[in-house]
Amino acid sequence: MNDEAGPTRTLYDSPLQRRRLSILNALFLALQRCEYTALPLSREGQELRIQVGYQRVPFTLNPIGQKRSAKISPTPDGPGPDKLQLEIETFPGFELPRSHWQDEDGRKLEDQLDEIAVELLVCAEIHYRESARCTHEWRIERKAQLEEEARQRQVEKERGEREHRAALQAQRAQRLLGEATALRNAKAIREYVDEVRGEVSEVLPSISREELDTWATWALSQADAIDPIRSHAFLQPDPASDALDPSASPRRPSPR
Repeated sequence: MNDEAGPTRTLYDSPLQRRRLSILNALFLALQRCEYTALPLSREGQELRIQVGYQRVPFTLNPIGQKRSAKISPTPDGPGPDKLQLEIETFPGFELPRSHWQDEDGRKLEDQLDEIAVELLVCAEIHYRESARCTHEWRIERKAQLEEEARQRQVEKERGEREHRAALQAQRAQRLLGEATALRNAKAIREYVDEVRGEVSEVLPSISREELDTWATWALSQADAIDPIRSHAFLQPDPASDALDPSASPRRPSPR
């Protein structure tokens, strides 16, 4: 008859596997009395772990000499190894007073369960403390990273503000230079008008007084238009000054 449960049923048929199951049962019951949870990870019961709070400690209970990845044979035939070993699987950097036990002459694993249970709990505590340490270090590093990012943002902000102020200062200076140039040009036009009037009256008597005055009026109006003083251009609001310091920028009088 084909029995699909055969492999599971025969897994613990051999004396060694029944003993293995008995050891696990005794160890798990001892841990559960202390309100700790034991969890099998595989169908064959080859991979095991206990859970203490949120910490899980894996361990193995296999025949001596058997590789961790090898499946435990459920076949009762054949002599096979008759001794067991239990090993706590620790992570790099973790040190336990002891992490390996096995059947010894005159002392079986059953006689070492109290010590094994203690080391399993110690390992869980080490896991917890290491996790807490790593979390604490991460928080410190993350805080330092966030502070550095905030500092960099402030540095960039201040640099941008300095560059903006420098650009506004340059803009103000450029406006002043432009007004000074316009004033010189206006004066040059007026001087030119005066020279034309003097020359025309002496050299070109054919040009009438009316024609000369019409031209001079136009030329002087052009000078007044570019003159920052007579046009009140120097009194116009300065956007660059307001942007640099609105509170310190005086309100310029309106042209009369």
